[in-house]
Amino acid sequence: MYILFLVGLILILLGFMVHILKWYFLISGYNTMSKEKQKNVDTEGLGRFMGIYSYVNGAVFILAGALYGFGYENSIIPATIFIIVSTIYFIIRAQKFDHNKTNKSK
Repeated sequence: MYILFLVGLILILLGFMVHILKWYFLISGYNTMSKEKQKNVDTEGLGRFMGIYSYVNGAVFILAGALYGFGYENSIIPATIFIIVSTIYFIIRAQKFDHNKTNKSK
């Protein structure tokens, strides 16, 4: 139960650091880009999107921890499924913030 609360708190803290404090160096892959490619990334939009993703997943894990504390031992399964589905959605949707991959053949 406490692990679920800890994971939820870490996710919310991570979302706060990227969304509000604008610590974009925490975004995976952004630091490895060259400076000219970093200029073509909408960091404001990506940071906001990553913050919302982290807030929602953190809240789901805190809710799962609370439900587990009230005796619903299977609350971990929906939380895990939710984070897997939301991560796949996040990976696909986050690509719209990278303007380096535009089709130049048009």
